[in-house]
Amino acid sequence: MADKSLTESEWKKFAKGRDLKDAALLKALAAFEKAREPADQVEALAAIEKEADALRKFVKGDKDFGAQLDAMDKAIAKEEKAAKAAQKEAEAKESEEEDGGSDLLTTKMIPLLRQVKKGDEMHALIAVGTKTAATMLARRPISPSRRKLLTEHLNEGMPKFIVGTCIFELNAYTFVVQSQAAGLAKKLRAALLAQTELRLKVRVRGEDPNDIDDDGEPAGEEHEALEGDGQEALQQATQPTQAGTIPPAPPLPDPLKPQFEKRWAAMEARVLAALKSGTGDVSKIRAVAEFVREKGEGGNYKAALQGMDSLEKLLPAAQTDGATAPTGDDRGAAFNARLAALMVRAKPVIAEGDEIAIETRLHLSEAGVEARKKDFELANAMLDAIEDMLDDLEDPEEPLPELPPPKPGAGSRIAFAQSRLDWDNTRKQVQAELRRVEQAVLAECKTEPDFATIARNIREIYSILEVLDERLIDKLDEAYSADGARRRDLQQEAREIVGEYLDYARSEELLRHIDDNGFVDVAIGAELDRSLKQIDARLREAVAA
Repeated sequence: MADKSLTESEWKKFAKGRDLKDAALLKALAAFEKAREPADQVEALAAIEKEADALRKFVKGDKDFGAQLDAMDKAIAKEEKAAKAAQKEAEAKESEEEDGGSDLLTTKMIPLLRQVKKGDEMHALIAVGTKTAATMLARRPISPSRRKLLTEHLNEGMPKFIVGTCIFELNAYTFVVQSQAAGLAKKLRAALLAQTELRLKVRVRGEDPNDIDDDGEPAGEEHEALEGDGQEALQQATQPTQAGTIPPAPPLPDPLKPQFEKRWAAMEARVLAALKSGTGDVSKIRAVAEFVREKGEGGNYKAALQGMDSLEKLLPAAQTDGATAPTGDDRGAAFNARLAALMVRAKPVIAEGDEIAIETRLHLSEAGVEARKKDFELANAMLDAIEDMLDDLEDPEEPLPELPPPKPGAGSRIAFAQSRLDWDNTRKQVQAELRRVEQAVLAECKTEPDFATIARNIREIYSILEVLDERLIDKLDEAYSADGARRRDLQQEAREIVGEYLDYARSEELLRHIDDNGFVDVAIGAELDRSLKQIDARLREAVAA
């Protein structure tokens, strides 16, 4: 656990009432709290030390301020020593694991896949040939020199290389790639089968959140290699049966299996909804759900059912009106099926990004919230209205029906959703403008002798997005899922983040230089100021309401 003096909340408490430009320090503190890998912790600590030193000029006669910074320096030294020791140990271990040749693509993949299933994120390098693909996983970013190994493994000439990560999501090994996802899932499923002898469920997500490719196969039981030692299990699995031996009779079906499958089919959707909305004790829900899933896949249905009893107590729906009753599960399953079908129809409308799109998105979200509260009557009424609206959009002879007004108290939630959407769109617009600047500079300077240096340095303009980050989106998501006083507190914290962004946008010299670049006309500073003031006004009105 991080030293208390190196937490974002502790610094905010101390800095309250002091006129400090501490947005960069707050970002560094938040990064340290989120860092899980020793290398990330070392990097975050260096950033904290740099920003804390920059604030020392404000100490002057403030003894408390000086004492706070001194305490932070001591904590940084202590945490840095521990992180560097852990980093050295991890690098030594990973170096041992990653040394070697073709087994990096076969037996050494299996323990990494096992860690992915337990919740770890792995770096992935994918080679796509004309007919097949191959992939490599590693705990650290994969060196470009490993491309040769993948090329030799494919033996199809020069393949296309794709960089990404691998996580376990929606009961599938999900590759998040810096490319288009289309057509990759089946190739990666075949690659993992060829490399590890494991039949795994595979999904691929592209840079666009809506760009998802699925291998089209149901999630089946994975090889026992994922439960034990990878190399030993693989050797056992591929060893042929001795001639002349009679295989044992198949075991009798477990009478608890149908009960587990029926109950889990209804409960899994509730688990996913709780994890997505952040409702309840998310870490416990995830851990118990993973236990249930593993026991079910392993055929230990008695333990799985016992785990489901514990999981039922953790899920928010169990606290409302007895979600274990078959009628509740049936209504929930029916609603989820209807919502999924309706979202497919609504996708083109939402893609327009206009007022109708925002209203549709908000009411779909509200319908989901009511369904999780087991208020299926209201949830389905919302879907009825959206369905009618989509019908009229497809056949616009009659005026559009009005969507039902949000429930009392839902106004702030709508403000959160609108603000989240606005900030996400603003960041994407800023990123697009930065890309325009970069391309204009590179096009103008392509004949310069130091072009490589120019190309490297121009990438610094993207550093503004490290401060204008996604903290606001995360905070608004938290506020959307909260109630009462907790929601108001999170609402105020969101406004404080908006204030930090505004201060940065109005004072950052790099931003001024970008707007006055002389290569292409942009007005990023003005757009940020306009968008952030609009978001702040909306959140302020929501607080007042």
